[in-house]
Amino acid sequence: MLKLLDVICNLLAILAGTYLVAIMFGIVFQATARSFNHSGSSHIFTFSEYGLLYIVMAASPGLSG
Repeated sequence: MLKLLDVICNLLAILAGTYLVAIMFGIVFQATARSFNHSGSSHIFTFSEYGLLYIVMAASPGLSG
């Protein structure tokens, strides 16, 4: 049972890291689109806001052990 919990914690940490990288690329895309006078996507801000919450919640079990 403990090994399964370790695997789940590792997968959640990988998910949090992947989400963080996706947020970074989204922000870079939004800034680049604005510099070329394109509107880009307004969903990137919502993606980033909720992403920061999900990153904290997904990575926190790995910090306890």
